[in-house]
Amino acid sequence: MKIFKLLPVFFILAFAGCQGGFIEPGLVDMPGYNSGGGGLPPSGGGGGGGGGSGPAPTGVTATVNSPSSITVSWNAVEGYASGYFVYLYYSSNAANDDYKERRSTTLSTEVTFTGLSGGTAYYFMVRANYPLDGGEGKFSSRVSATTEPGPPGTPTGLSASGISLSGISLSWNEVPGAQGYYIDYSTNSSFTASTTINADSTNYTVTGLLANTLYYFRVRAYNTEGSSGNSSSVNTTTWYTIPGVASQLTVNQWTDGNITTASGEEWYKFDVTAGTAYYVWWNDRYEGNNTKTGDIQASAYYSTGEPIFSSVDSGWTTPRSFTAASNTTVYIRANPFNNNSSNIGTYGITYAAANTRPLSGFIPKETAIELVAGQWTNGTISGAPNEVWYKFTATASNHYLWWNDSNSGNGNGTITLDVYVSAFRVNETSLLSNSDSGWFSGNNISSLTAGETIYVRVTPKSAGGTGTFGIVFNNANTRPFIMPASPATLTSGTWVDGSIASGTGGEMWYTINAAGGQTYYLWWNDSSQGNGLKTSNVYVTVFSNDGTALMPSADSGWNTPQPFIPTSSGNVYIRVSVNSNSTGTFGIAYNIVNTKPDVPPPSATGLTVDQWISGNILAAGGEQWFSFTATAATQYIHFTVGTLSSINIQLYDSNVNSVGSQTNLNNTTRNINRSVTEGQTYYIRVRSTSPTGNGTYQIAFNDSSTAPAE
Repeated sequence: MKIFKLLPVFFILAFAGCQGGFIEPGLVDMPGYNSGGGGLPPSGGGGGGGGGSGPAPTGVTATVNSPSSITVSWNAVEGYASGYFVYLYYSSNAANDDYKERRSTTLSTEVTFTGLSGGTAYYFMVRANYPLDGGEGKFSSRVSATTEPGPPGTPTGLSASGISLSGISLSWNEVPGAQGYYIDYSTNSSFTASTTINADSTNYTVTGLLANTLYYFRVRAYNTEGSSGNSSSVNTTTWYTIPGVASQLTVNQWTDGNITTASGEEWYKFDVTAGTAYYVWWNDRYEGNNTKTGDIQASAYYSTGEPIFSSVDSGWTTPRSFTAASNTTVYIRANPFNNNSSNIGTYGITYAAANTRPLSGFIPKETAIELVAGQWTNGTISGAPNEVWYKFTATASNHYLWWNDSNSGNGNGTITLDVYVSAFRVNETSLLSNSDSGWFSGNNISSLTAGETIYVRVTPKSAGGTGTFGIVFNNANTRPFIMPASPATLTSGTWVDGSIASGTGGEMWYTINAAGGQTYYLWWNDSSQGNGLKTSNVYVTVFSNDGTALMPSADSGWNTPQPFIPTSSGNVYIRVSVNSNSTGTFGIAYNIVNTKPDVPPPSATGLTVDQWISGNILAAGGEQWFSFTATAATQYIHFTVGTLSSINIQLYDSNVNSVGSQTNLNNTTRNINRSVTEGQTYYIRVRSTSPTGNGTYQIAFNDSSTAPAE
């Protein structure tokens, strides 16, 4: 093996690196590390000399630098060592492998340990690493040094346990060189207005604390040289003082409560048996069956005040459960969530020894009115109990609930009460919670099982409200037909103008006395397809008098009519609706032949060729109409400003179909021209450019780009 002494240093180091040695220079901290890097684990007694076969370093010395620092140095070994390991011990007779810290170096023969405690004796050993000879060599002799006196290190491992009504037990790791410890505690994490007490061991119980109070703790070590920095803090809450009076709960029975102030609370109790699991539920506004007005948080305690759970906000869908630690009494505290006055009100609470929520019995199952799919049922609320219950049997996994009420745009205008609707399973699980609208879109009740009974509750939207409403369910997202109160009658070949205004339920109804087997053609004029004169985009549906849809809801009926064929003679009903609570105008007509009836022309002021006529838009957003008989194949429309400096012009033919696009005329652009048919009548619509504009102007027409003389 001695042949390697002749090899170049760089070759030895490279070879050592391949055997798991250290190539990079410098120091590596390895606290608590108990096996050699690429070599054998240390062994042997505290006297040195144990370990591998390589020679032990000599001349080991330990030099104190400060109260927290010691430098260990030694003589370099002869041969092919790739580096050294330096071991730190707290005791002179500790076994070689019972070190507290090990550091490594490549070629340096000096290591400095920092972070030590002042006035403390430390012990060191060194051994070389021989990667070509089986690993680490022999241990050096053990040397020691005692740091200069100084403040002790910062305590670690602080924890809290042993909590009671007025005390909390603390423990932490011992700090070498500490003569004692200061404990700071406070009710806030910044430790303002804190209290400091003295402890002479690493275990201490702080007493005299307030019940049900959150405390923060930290520890400092001290000796004659000073004190350390603060440890990391811990916090915990003392136990609760149980009141002398609490209402007794009965297993599987709901108890109602009512908290009237933000700081109010109500207490309940029940006896428990050791080893038995218990489940606590509560019913409130936040999570429940929508019968309660308060939002509470609940806490549970053993009779000693030891908490089981604290300030939990919800306990309806998932209960709060615990297994009793002993035969004792458990106390439940209910108070408004976050002690906020907006959360005061009524609630319910119960417990059970099985994970099945007890029924509260708020659903009047025997008296609920049966609903029939697709058939509207009218209801009335005239006073207490200010609710009406219905039920239906599910036949599919999804059903839709619809209702007709007085809320603006959410009904057909024949109903007097604005209502909320809720739905529940037989086990009181909420499927729909106080929904406000069920007219334009059905409320989807999903994840149902065929055959199960669903209960529906209707309540006034305003407390104490009275009046009428209608309700229905089906299994398709199409509102069942409801007979209109007073539909307008349509005449074949005649256009009728309509307007859907706020409060009309977003629809208008028409009727035709139809012959069975006859084909009827429906046209309508709206803002989506039409002559540009209408402002609402409508949908049209046709029903027979039994509610059967003869023509499904259609969006367009201007360029191509929508046909339908009644199966029997009698009245058919045409519903014109919008898809939201919007307003606007439309026109509708029908024929028994596939020819669109002529749209009636508007009332218009006649123009004479080459003669100016004065116009005046009186109201903001208003319009004026003019007509002329075409005198040439191209006609020019001229404009002169008055108090109105800008207008929009749209030309229509005799059937009130637009000719060209709307064009703006102003001080710069004074005329437009359009190709027309000589001898036919045309209509000009004039509107202010601004929706809020009104005023005077002049208008004329001829067959020239030169305006008539004024």
